[in-house]
Amino acid sequence: MTEFRTISLAFAGLLISTAAWAVDRPSPSDLPDLTKIRAEQGTQTFNNKALDSDPNDKDTVEYQGEFYTESGDIPKAHQNLARLKTLCPNGCEKREDLERALSKVAKSR
Repeated sequence: MTEFRTISLAFAGLLISTAAWAVDRPSPSDLPDLTKIRAEQGTQTFNNKALDSDPNDKDTVEYQGEFYTESGDIPKAHQNLARLKTLCPNGCEKREDLERALSKVAKSR
């Protein structure tokens, strides 16, 4: 009887772990979302490293600001715009690009 109970418990454990795997496994319809998440993580890593090496790089500040705008983090996008206003007190293309991106978001709300 003890041997049967051990086998039954082992089988029950296998069923539970298989069910958990089936529940946690992404479905094919989830893959585009997962791919987008990984791409966003890569973009953020790249932006952060680029700004670590040169915090005054206007291209990266603007690109990161647009990334924040597209991902819905508008306060961070405004921080990047403030940074560009400091870097380009008389205006520049990168500052104007980010201002346009933020303006589009404001109009769509």
